[in-house]
Amino acid sequence: NSKEEANLALTKRVLESHRWHMNKLEQLQRKLNNEDVNVESLEMLKDSLTNYMDEGINQRTAEGFMDFNASYDDFNLEEVEDYLAAGREKDDEEKEEVKKEEPKPKEPAKHKAPSISVHPRPVEEKPKEKVASKQIA
Repeated sequence: NSKEEANLALTKRVLESHRWHMNKLEQLQRKLNNEDVNVESLEMLKDSLTNYMDEGINQRTAEGFMDFNASYDDFNLEEVEDYLAAGREKDDEEKEEVKKEEPKPKEPAKHKAPSISVHPRPVEEKPKEKVASKQIA
């Protein structure tokens, strides 16, 4: 169980690092589109990211994994919070809290039937047809 927790923690760390790099690459792409970055300066970044993705160099172990966060230092990119990741972390924390609480038995839903008063309508009597009697003369 502790080994599974360690693997889960490493997986979360790697995913967070990947999201961070994706945010940085998106910022860099915007700078490139605005012609704020020299294309030739990207060669070192390419080499750094190649090493980041190479599992032979950047091992996917708790001790061997490297973030390569310094790769973007020369580009003066902003530090932007990943709102999606923050939202996921909050959801994960809430799920953990719910797991810790004892489950409460669910009460069946109480459906209240609408109250309808049913009163019979008085039956209207139809006037009887008067049958004209024929008089025989």
